[in-house]
Amino acid sequence: MDSLTSVAALPQPVDAPPYGPGIYVHVPFCRNLCSYCDFYVVIGRPEARASFVSDLQREMALVVRDARFREVRFQTLFFGGGTPSLLSGEEFAAVVADLRAHFDLDPQAEISVEANPDSLDAEKLAAYRTAGVTRVSVGVQSTRQDELVRMERPHGPDDVRRAFEAMRAAGIPGTALDLIYGLPDSDSERFGETLRTALSFGPDHVSAYLLTLPEKSKLARALRAGDGTLPTDENAAEQYELLCRELPAAGLRQYEISNFARPGFESRHNQNYWVGGDYLGLGPAAHSHQAGRRWANPRSLHRWRQAVAGDTLAWCEEERIDQAGRAAEMIFLGLRRVLGIDLGELEPQLDEDARRRLRARIEQLEREGLLLCAEGRLRLTPRAYLLSNWVMSELLLELDG
Repeated sequence: MDSLTSVAALPQPVDAPPYGPGIYVHVPFCRNLCSYCDFYVVIGRPEARASFVSDLQREMALVVRDARFREVRFQTLFFGGGTPSLLSGEEFAAVVADLRAHFDLDPQAEISVEANPDSLDAEKLAAYRTAGVTRVSVGVQSTRQDELVRMERPHGPDDVRRAFEAMRAAGIPGTALDLIYGLPDSDSERFGETLRTALSFGPDHVSAYLLTLPEKSKLARALRAGDGTLPTDENAAEQYELLCRELPAAGLRQYEISNFARPGFESRHNQNYWVGGDYLGLGPAAHSHQAGRRWANPRSLHRWRQAVAGDTLAWCEEERIDQAGRAAEMIFLGLRRVLGIDLGELEPQLDEDARRRLRARIEQLEREGLLLCAEGRLRLTPRAYLLSNWVMSELLLELDG
Protein backbone atom coordinates (compact mmCIF):
# COMPACT_ATOMS: atom_id res chain seq x y z
CA MET A 1 0.00 0.00 0.00
CA ASP A 2 1.17 3.56 -0.66
CA SER A 3 1.51 6.44 1.81
CA LEU A 4 -2.15 7.39 1.45
CA THR A 5 -3.55 3.98 2.36
CA SER A 6 -1.17 2.52 4.91
CA VAL A 7 -2.62 2.69 8.43
CA ALA A 8 0.60 1.17 9.75
CA ALA A 9 2.44 4.32 8.65
CA LEU A 10 0.71 6.37 11.37
CA PRO A 11 3.13 7.44 14.13
CA GLN A 12 2.44 6.59 17.72
CA PRO A 13 1.50 9.39 20.19
CA VAL A 14 4.43 11.05 21.89
CA ASP A 15 4.73 13.45 24.79
CA ALA A 16 3.97 16.92 23.44
CA PRO A 17 6.51 19.72 23.80
CA PRO A 18 5.21 23.01 25.23
CA TYR A 19 3.34 24.34 22.21
CA GLY A 20 1.99 27.44 23.90
CA PRO A 21 0.83 29.89 24.99
CA GLY A 22 1.95 31.90 22.00
CA ILE A 23 2.09 35.48 20.77
CA TYR A 24 1.03 36.36 17.24
CA VAL A 25 2.05 39.75 15.78
CA HIS A 26 0.19 40.76 12.62
CA VAL A 27 2.28 43.00 10.38
CA PRO A 28 -0.22 44.15 7.73
CA PHE A 29 2.08 45.70 5.13
CA CYS A 30 2.56 44.29 1.62
CA ARG A 31 4.18 45.65 -1.51
CA ASN A 32 1.22 44.51 -3.58
CA LEU A 33 -1.96 42.44 -3.26
CA CYS A 34 -1.58 38.93 -4.64
CA SER A 35 -4.37 37.94 -6.99
CA TYR A 36 -5.66 35.17 -4.69
CA CYS A 37 -5.33 36.98 -1.34
CA ASP A 38 -8.07 37.79 1.16
CA PHE A 39 -5.95 38.60 4.24
CA TYR A 40 -6.05 42.03 5.85
CA VAL A 41 -3.11 43.89 4.31
CA VAL A 42 -2.08 47.48 3.70
CA ILE A 43 -0.43 48.11 0.33
CA GLY A 44 2.64 50.32 0.12
CA ARG A 45 2.86 53.16 2.63
CA PRO A 46 6.43 52.55 3.89
CA GLU A 47 6.11 55.71 5.99
CA ALA A 48 3.45 53.96 8.07
CA ARG A 49 5.78 51.20 9.25
CA ALA A 50 7.74 53.32 11.74
CA SER A 51 4.55 54.53 13.43
CA PHE A 52 3.27 50.94 13.39
CA VAL A 53 6.22 49.89 15.56
CA SER A 54 5.42 52.66 18.05
CA ASP A 55 1.75 51.64 18.10
CA LEU A 56 2.70 48.02 18.78
CA GLN A 57 4.76 49.19 21.74
CA ARG A 58 1.73 51.09 23.06
CA GLU A 59 -0.48 48.03 22.63
CA MET A 60 1.99 45.86 24.56
CA ALA A 61 1.94 48.32 27.45
CA LEU A 62 -1.86 48.23 27.46
CA VAL A 63 -2.04 44.43 27.37
CA VAL A 64 0.20 43.96 30.40
CA ARG A 65 -2.24 46.05 32.44
CA ASP A 66 -4.87 43.37 31.77
CA ALA A 67 -4.66 40.39 34.13
CA ARG A 68 -5.33 37.80 31.41
CA PHE A 69 -1.74 37.52 30.18
CA ARG A 70 0.15 39.12 33.04
CA GLU A 71 1.60 35.95 34.62
CA VAL A 72 1.97 33.89 31.44
CA ARG A 73 5.23 32.42 30.14
CA PHE A 74 4.99 32.42 26.35
CA GLN A 75 6.51 29.53 24.43
CA THR A 76 6.21 30.86 20.86
CA LEU A 77 6.31 34.17 19.04
CA PHE A 78 5.08 34.36 15.45
CA PHE A 79 5.28 37.33 13.07
CA GLY A 80 2.67 36.94 10.30
CA GLY A 81 0.94 39.16 7.84
CA GLY A 82 1.04 40.76 5.42
CA THR A 83 4.79 40.65 4.94
CA PRO A 84 6.64 40.97 8.27
CA SER A 85 9.97 40.96 6.42
CA LEU A 86 9.12 44.44 5.09
CA LEU A 87 10.06 45.76 8.54
CA SER A 88 13.68 46.85 8.60
CA GLY A 89 16.10 44.87 10.72
CA GLU A 90 16.20 47.76 13.20
CA GLU A 91 12.40 47.94 13.41
CA PHE A 92 12.09 44.20 13.90
CA ALA A 93 14.76 44.19 16.61
CA ALA A 94 12.95 47.00 18.43
CA VAL A 95 9.66 45.07 18.42
CA VAL A 96 11.27 41.87 19.74
CA ALA A 97 13.13 43.82 22.45
CA ASP A 98 9.86 45.40 23.59
CA LEU A 99 8.07 42.05 23.55
CA ARG A 100 10.76 40.63 25.81
CA ALA A 101 10.50 43.66 28.09
CA HIS A 102 6.71 43.43 28.45
CA PHE A 103 6.13 39.67 28.43
CA ASP A 104 7.75 36.57 29.89
CA LEU A 105 9.13 34.88 26.77
CA ASP A 106 10.67 31.50 27.49
CA PRO A 107 14.43 31.42 26.77
CA GLN A 108 13.79 28.40 24.52
CA ALA A 109 10.83 30.01 22.76
CA GLU A 110 10.26 29.34 19.09
CA ILE A 111 10.39 32.67 17.22
CA SER A 112 9.08 32.57 13.65
CA VAL A 113 8.95 35.17 10.91
CA GLU A 114 7.03 34.96 7.64
CA ALA A 115 8.93 36.47 4.73
CA ASN A 116 8.77 37.04 1.01
CA PRO A 117 11.92 35.88 -0.80
CA ASP A 118 12.56 39.27 -2.39
CA SER A 119 12.53 41.10 0.96
CA LEU A 120 15.30 39.11 2.67
CA ASP A 121 18.91 40.27 2.70
CA ALA A 122 22.01 39.62 4.77
CA GLU A 123 21.54 42.65 7.03
CA LYS A 124 17.93 41.78 7.87
CA LEU A 125 18.73 38.12 8.47
CA ALA A 126 21.59 39.11 10.77
CA ALA A 127 19.10 41.17 12.78
CA TYR A 128 16.78 38.16 12.96
CA ARG A 129 19.58 35.96 14.21
CA THR A 130 20.61 38.50 16.86
CA ALA A 131 16.97 38.83 17.98
CA GLY A 132 16.73 35.07 18.54
CA VAL A 133 14.65 34.07 15.51
CA THR A 134 14.53 30.28 15.21
CA ARG A 135 12.40 29.90 12.05
CA VAL A 136 11.99 31.91 8.85
CA SER A 137 9.05 30.79 6.71
CA VAL A 138 9.29 31.89 3.09
CA GLY A 139 6.17 32.39 0.97
CA VAL A 140 7.32 30.59 -2.18
CA GLN A 141 3.90 29.32 -3.44
CA SER A 142 5.39 28.21 -6.78
CA THR A 143 8.80 28.06 -8.44
CA ARG A 144 7.37 28.52 -11.95
CA GLN A 145 7.66 32.05 -13.31
CA ASP A 146 4.35 31.87 -15.21
CA GLU A 147 2.45 30.84 -12.07
CA LEU A 148 4.14 33.50 -9.93
CA VAL A 149 3.17 36.17 -12.47
CA ARG A 150 -0.42 34.95 -12.50
CA MET A 151 -0.58 35.06 -8.70
CA GLU A 152 1.04 38.53 -8.82
CA ARG A 153 3.72 37.44 -6.40
CA PRO A 154 6.50 40.04 -6.02
CA HIS A 155 9.34 37.54 -6.49
CA GLY A 156 10.80 35.17 -9.06
CA PRO A 157 12.36 31.71 -8.75
CA ASP A 158 15.88 33.11 -8.46
CA ASP A 159 14.83 35.22 -5.46
CA VAL A 160 13.86 32.02 -3.63
CA ARG A 161 17.24 30.39 -4.17
CA ARG A 162 19.05 33.55 -3.08
CA ALA A 163 16.86 33.77 0.04
CA PHE A 164 17.70 30.22 1.13
CA GLU A 165 21.39 30.76 0.48
CA ALA A 166 21.27 33.93 2.58
CA MET A 167 19.39 32.18 5.41
CA ARG A 168 22.01 29.42 5.55
CA ALA A 169 24.82 31.98 5.51
CA ALA A 170 23.14 33.89 8.36
CA GLY A 171 22.83 30.73 10.47
CA ILE A 172 19.03 30.76 10.74
CA PRO A 173 18.30 27.54 12.71
CA GLY A 174 15.12 26.54 10.86
CA THR A 175 14.02 27.29 7.29
CA ALA A 176 10.49 26.75 6.01
CA LEU A 177 8.57 27.40 2.83
CA ASP A 178 4.93 27.53 1.74
CA LEU A 179 3.57 26.08 -1.50
CA ILE A 180 0.16 26.17 -3.18
CA TYR A 181 -1.15 23.27 -5.25
CA GLY A 182 -4.24 23.15 -7.44
CA LEU A 183 -3.30 26.36 -9.25
CA PRO A 184 -5.14 27.27 -12.48
CA ASP A 185 -4.10 25.15 -15.47
CA SER A 186 -1.74 23.11 -13.29
CA ASP A 187 -1.30 19.35 -13.25
CA SER A 188 0.81 16.88 -11.30
CA GLU A 189 3.70 17.25 -13.75
CA ARG A 190 3.87 21.03 -13.37
CA PHE A 191 3.44 20.83 -9.61
CA GLY A 192 6.06 18.10 -9.44
CA GLU A 193 8.50 20.52 -11.04
CA THR A 194 7.80 23.09 -8.34
CA LEU A 195 8.08 20.47 -5.62
CA ARG A 196 11.44 19.15 -6.80
CA THR A 197 12.84 22.67 -7.13
CA ALA A 198 11.56 23.58 -3.66
CA LEU A 199 13.18 20.50 -2.15
CA SER A 200 16.49 21.43 -3.79
CA PHE A 201 16.63 24.45 -1.44
CA GLY A 202 16.85 22.08 1.55
CA PRO A 203 13.96 23.40 3.69
CA ASP A 204 13.39 22.00 7.18
CA HIS A 205 9.63 22.50 6.92
CA VAL A 206 7.11 22.64 4.07
CA SER A 207 3.48 23.77 4.22
CA ALA A 208 1.42 23.02 1.12
CA TYR A 209 -2.17 24.19 0.75
CA LEU A 210 -4.83 23.64 -1.87
CA LEU A 211 -5.68 26.92 -3.58
CA THR A 212 -8.83 28.46 -2.15
CA LEU A 213 -10.14 31.54 -3.91
CA PRO A 214 -12.23 34.19 -2.19
CA GLU A 215 -15.10 35.11 -4.49
CA LYS A 216 -13.98 38.73 -4.81
CA SER A 217 -10.30 38.00 -5.42
CA LYS A 218 -8.79 39.12 -8.71
CA LEU A 219 -7.89 35.58 -9.72
CA ALA A 220 -11.41 34.31 -9.03
CA ARG A 221 -12.83 37.05 -11.23
CA ALA A 222 -10.38 36.16 -14.01
CA LEU A 223 -11.37 32.50 -13.91
CA ARG A 224 -15.07 33.39 -14.06
CA ALA A 225 -14.29 35.46 -17.13
CA GLY A 226 -12.79 32.40 -18.82
CA ASP A 227 -9.10 33.14 -18.26
CA GLY A 228 -7.97 29.62 -17.36
CA THR A 229 -9.49 26.75 -15.42
CA LEU A 230 -8.88 25.12 -12.08
CA PRO A 231 -7.69 21.52 -12.15
CA THR A 232 -10.23 18.77 -11.63
CA ASP A 233 -10.68 17.24 -8.19
CA GLU A 234 -8.87 14.16 -9.46
CA ASN A 235 -5.90 16.19 -10.66
CA ALA A 236 -5.72 18.20 -7.44
CA ALA A 237 -5.75 14.89 -5.56
CA GLU A 238 -2.85 13.66 -7.67
CA GLN A 239 -0.87 16.76 -6.73
CA TYR A 240 -1.57 16.15 -3.04
CA GLU A 241 -0.58 12.50 -3.34
CA LEU A 242 2.67 13.65 -4.90
CA LEU A 243 3.33 15.75 -1.81
CA CYS A 244 2.66 12.80 0.46
CA ARG A 245 5.15 10.65 -1.45
CA GLU A 246 7.95 13.08 -2.26
CA LEU A 247 8.26 15.02 0.98
CA PRO A 248 8.61 12.01 3.33
CA ALA A 249 11.05 10.48 0.83
CA ALA A 250 13.12 13.66 1.23
CA GLY A 251 13.10 13.35 5.04
CA LEU A 252 10.18 15.68 5.80
CA ARG A 253 7.66 13.75 7.87
CA GLN A 254 3.96 14.62 7.66
CA TYR A 255 2.60 15.76 11.01
CA GLU A 256 -0.55 17.57 9.84
CA ILE A 257 -2.67 17.34 6.71
CA SER A 258 -0.80 20.19 5.00
CA ASN A 259 2.47 20.30 6.96
CA PHE A 260 5.71 18.32 6.72
CA ALA A 261 8.93 18.74 8.68
CA ARG A 262 12.24 17.19 9.49
CA PRO A 263 12.08 15.71 13.02
CA GLY A 264 12.34 18.52 15.56
CA PHE A 265 11.36 21.27 13.09
CA GLU A 266 7.56 21.02 13.43
CA SER A 267 5.90 24.39 14.05
CA ARG A 268 5.11 24.63 17.74
CA HIS A 269 3.14 27.83 17.23
CA ASN A 270 0.73 26.29 14.73
CA GLN A 271 0.32 23.15 16.80
CA ASN A 272 -0.76 25.33 19.69
CA TYR A 273 -3.71 26.47 17.53
CA TRP A 274 -4.60 22.90 16.56
CA VAL A 275 -4.72 21.71 20.18
CA GLY A 276 -6.85 24.68 21.29
CA GLY A 277 -4.11 26.44 23.24
CA ASP A 278 -4.04 30.05 24.40
CA TYR A 279 -2.52 32.84 22.33
CA LEU A 280 -2.27 36.62 22.35
CA GLY A 281 -2.70 38.56 19.13
CA LEU A 282 -1.10 41.97 18.60
CA GLY A 283 -1.65 44.33 15.67
CA PRO A 284 -4.67 44.98 13.43
CA ALA A 285 -6.84 41.92 12.62
CA ALA A 286 -4.99 39.74 15.15
CA HIS A 287 -7.01 37.24 17.20
CA SER A 288 -6.52 36.12 20.80
CA HIS A 289 -7.77 33.18 22.86
CA GLN A 290 -7.62 32.32 26.51
CA ALA A 291 -9.54 29.79 28.60
CA GLY A 292 -12.45 29.45 26.20
CA ARG A 293 -12.73 33.15 25.36
CA ARG A 294 -11.81 34.52 21.94
CA TRP A 295 -11.55 38.11 20.76
CA ALA A 296 -10.02 40.08 17.91
CA ASN A 297 -8.54 43.42 16.95
CA PRO A 298 -10.35 45.33 14.18
CA ARG A 299 -9.43 44.64 10.53
CA SER A 300 -8.37 48.24 10.13
CA LEU A 301 -4.96 49.79 10.71
CA HIS A 302 -6.64 53.16 11.26
CA ARG A 303 -9.13 51.96 13.89
CA TRP A 304 -6.49 49.89 15.68
CA ARG A 305 -4.14 52.88 15.79
CA GLN A 306 -6.91 55.16 17.04
CA ALA A 307 -7.65 52.80 19.91
CA VAL A 308 -4.08 52.38 21.16
CA ALA A 309 -3.37 56.10 20.69
CA GLY A 310 -6.33 56.71 22.99
CA ASP A 311 -4.83 54.41 25.62
CA THR A 312 -7.48 51.74 24.90
CA LEU A 313 -7.20 48.13 23.80
CA ALA A 314 -8.87 47.59 20.43
CA TRP A 315 -10.31 44.20 21.45
CA CYS A 316 -13.69 43.44 19.92
CA GLU A 317 -15.80 40.53 18.61
CA GLU A 318 -15.46 38.69 21.89
CA GLU A 319 -17.09 35.29 22.19
CA ARG A 320 -17.17 32.56 24.80
CA ILE A 321 -16.69 29.01 23.57
CA ASP A 322 -19.02 26.55 25.33
CA GLN A 323 -18.43 22.82 25.72
CA ALA A 324 -20.15 21.98 22.43
CA GLY A 325 -18.05 24.58 20.64
CA ARG A 326 -14.90 23.22 22.25
CA ALA A 327 -15.77 19.70 21.11
CA ALA A 328 -16.39 20.91 17.56
CA GLU A 329 -13.03 22.70 17.49
CA MET A 330 -11.25 19.63 18.80
CA ILE A 331 -12.65 17.70 15.84
CA PHE A 332 -12.05 20.15 12.98
CA LEU A 333 -8.70 21.40 14.30
CA GLY A 334 -7.31 18.44 16.23
CA LEU A 335 -8.09 15.84 13.58
CA ARG A 336 -5.89 17.74 11.15
CA ARG A 337 -2.91 16.47 13.12
CA VAL A 338 -1.49 13.08 12.23
CA LEU A 339 -1.54 12.31 15.96
CA GLY A 340 -5.26 13.08 16.04
CA ILE A 341 -7.16 13.85 19.24
CA ASP A 342 -7.47 12.37 22.71
CA LEU A 343 -10.97 10.88 23.12
CA GLY A 344 -10.55 11.25 26.86
CA GLU A 345 -10.53 15.02 26.36
CA LEU A 346 -13.25 15.10 23.70
CA GLU A 347 -15.99 12.94 25.23
CA PRO A 348 -16.36 14.86 28.54
CA GLN A 349 -17.42 17.89 26.47
CA LEU A 350 -20.50 15.98 25.24
CA ASP A 351 -23.75 14.77 26.78
CA GLU A 352 -24.54 11.05 26.77
CA ASP A 353 -26.70 11.17 23.62
CA ALA A 354 -24.00 13.02 21.66
CA ARG A 355 -21.34 10.57 22.87
CA ARG A 356 -23.46 7.63 21.77
CA ARG A 357 -24.10 9.11 18.32
CA LEU A 358 -20.47 10.04 17.87
CA ARG A 359 -19.19 6.59 18.86
CA ALA A 360 -21.56 4.93 16.37
CA ARG A 361 -20.42 7.21 13.53
CA ILE A 362 -16.76 6.69 14.42
CA GLU A 363 -17.23 2.92 14.29
CA GLN A 364 -18.87 3.20 10.88
CA LEU A 365 -16.07 5.40 9.51
CA GLU A 366 -13.52 3.00 10.99
CA ARG A 367 -15.10 0.16 9.02
CA GLU A 368 -14.82 2.31 5.91
CA GLY A 369 -11.10 2.80 6.55
CA LEU A 370 -11.34 6.55 7.16
CA LEU A 371 -10.75 6.71 10.91
CA LEU A 372 -8.51 4.85 13.31
CA CYS A 373 -9.31 4.64 17.01
CA ALA A 374 -6.46 3.17 19.05
CA GLU A 375 -4.89 3.73 22.47
CA GLY A 376 -7.55 6.32 23.33
CA ARG A 377 -6.81 8.50 20.31
CA LEU A 378 -8.88 9.19 17.21
CA ARG A 379 -7.09 9.86 13.93
CA LEU A 380 -7.77 10.18 10.28
CA THR A 381 -6.20 7.39 8.28
CA PRO A 382 -3.85 8.62 5.53
CA ARG A 383 -6.37 7.72 2.82
CA ALA A 384 -8.87 10.04 4.59
CA TYR A 385 -6.68 13.14 4.28
CA LEU A 386 -8.16 13.92 0.88
CA LEU A 387 -11.64 13.56 2.39
CA SER A 388 -10.87 15.29 5.68
CA ASN A 389 -13.48 18.03 5.40
CA TRP A 390 -16.21 15.48 4.66
CA VAL A 391 -15.15 13.16 7.50
CA MET A 392 -15.04 16.03 9.99
CA SER A 393 -18.44 17.30 8.81
CA GLU A 394 -19.90 13.83 9.37
CA LEU A 395 -18.63 13.82 12.95
CA LEU A 396 -19.80 17.37 13.62
CA LEU A 397 -23.31 16.45 12.50
CA GLU A 398 -23.47 13.91 15.32
CA LEU A 399 -22.72 16.63 17.86
CA ASP A 400 -25.84 18.51 16.77
CA GLY A 401 -28.11 15.49 16.91
